[in-house]
Amino acid sequence: MFRLVCLDVDGTLVDTNMKIPPQVVKALMRLQTHGTLITLASGRHLPSLREYACLIGTKAPLIAFNGAWIQCYNQDRYKHMQCWPLNRSFIPSIIEDAEQIGMDVNLYFSNRIVLRRNHKSQDQNLWAKSLWRMEKVPVRVVESWPLMSSIFSSDSDALGSLMKILISGRPEEIIKLLGHYIDHYPVDYHFVLSGDRYLEVGDKHATKGQALQTIAQHLGISRSDIMAVGDHYNDMSMLEYAGFGVAMGNAPSIVQQKADWVTTKNTEMGVLKALARVFGDWVLRNL
Repeated sequence: MFRLVCLDVDGTLVDTNMKIPPQVVKALMRLQTHGTLITLASGRHLPSLREYACLIGTKAPLIAFNGAWIQCYNQDRYKHMQCWPLNRSFIPSIIEDAEQIGMDVNLYFSNRIVLRRNHKSQDQNLWAKSLWRMEKVPVRVVESWPLMSSIFSSDSDALGSLMKILISGRPEEIIKLLGHYIDHYPVDYHFVLSGDRYLEVGDKHATKGQALQTIAQHLGISRSDIMAVGDHYNDMSMLEYAGFGVAMGNAPSIVQQKADWVTTKNTEMGVLKALARVFGDWVLRNL
């Protein structure tokens, strides 16, 4: 039996309404009563992950910002374990490259999210409100980037450390931008797609796979005793690290090819079916 299950959130654990199906919640709680630890690995902010963690009853370490931040639970509260903020050196150029081709840029600080006002977009305010509801942190929309000094300054307490950049745009343009970044920027950064329209920029150490390895070593769990489930390119590193990697039915074909097994879509109880496949039908009993 696997000792640790690591679950991606969006496109995997939650449905299109950002809810964990009740049957999945019950199955995860049942597994924990039998000694299996459950952890979450996401590009999301920590408060959002804590809410899901509380719902499923897990006190295992959490992986936020695609692996840039690991949070441990200790003495009835979460305690920071390890983090990898972005190298500030090339941030202005990375932002400028995206904005010059009409991309939207979201800066994820450890304390909040900051967007630049896009006067051509009628949906930006709705997007900001959506981010606030999803991420559970303040979202600030600015006319320009007056906070650049905060990005470069060692004194960034007001905003917190810059943990990742989320860039959104048309799928074909996102692919081109990914190639440009990989060709033109140093290996200090990790560039990865997290959706058809989303490109994420993190520290070179900020991968879910590396974070999962750190947690496994912290808990004394072998990678062969780990199951991981995810749906996109930013999940591939943890699917490859885990002893048993499961790709969702809604994952791109390349991600599915890297997995040990492919379940159904997140809208079709894919996580529940994966748990039953690995642990047995008793997980589903009376759900």
